[in-house]
Amino acid sequence: MEQETLLPLLCGTAQGKKQDFARLYQITSGQVYAVVLKMLQNTALAEEATQDAYIKVWHNAGSYQRGKGTVLTWIISIARYRALDLMRHHKVRKETPLDDDDHHPDENNN
Repeated sequence: MEQETLLPLLCGTAQGKKQDFARLYQITSGQVYAVVLKMLQNTALAEEATQDAYIKVWHNAGSYQRGKGTVLTWIISIARYRALDLMRHHKVRKETPLDDDDHHPDENNN
């Protein structure tokens, strides 16, 4: 993926051009999905992270800064942060259930 191809599409996205966003998604989403799938090891969560990342790209396309990396790197970093959020949330949800005994210790156990 060439920066020369992706940068105009991202600029168009920043201007609200849906066709540029659709093309940007078409070109980059496979790689983005592969990165988050490798991180999450769960297709449903990887799809969620990818979708959330592109929603963020749509809303924040104008905040991209060329000096900080390529368009693809920027999109992947957004997706990776979302995947990390999902990993933390998923882990917390797995560890959250507690037995009632943990909330109300038996008075006989001193």
